[in-house]
Amino acid sequence: TWAWSITVGEIIDIHTTLYRHTSRGVLDQLGIPSLAKSLYRQLSTGQRRRVDLAVALAHEPDLIVLDEPTSGLDKHFTAALHSIIEERSSARATILVATHEATDVAALDRILWFHNGKVIEDSTPKALVQQK
Repeated sequence: TWAWSITVGEIIDIHTTLYRHTSRGVLDQLGIPSLAKSLYRQLSTGQRRRVDLAVALAHEPDLIVLDEPTSGLDKHFTAALHSIIEERSSARATILVATHEATDVAALDRILWFHNGKVIEDSTPKALVQQK
């Protein structure tokens, strides 16, 4: 959680200091440059989500764990996030996504579907579509 008095630009500066690498491509895809002068406290829920995703993804980690990552995002930034996930997957990153959104799983290689704490399906997106 960020202090309410911090700007988005300061958050990105902290990120860059901590990780020594910040992908401008990730920031651009999530529309972060246009928010740089904004106070974090004045952002909408979707804008805060984009900043939080940028902090999680801009250092291009090899392990990514996302919980309902598209919650609060509009279609444009949902598509941008999917693109970032595909790019990280192509770079051989391990990505774990917990989601209720069917559109979020299209770029993933494997789906584990849980019900009441038990795995009821272990498949691929393509195989699941063919079953329907």
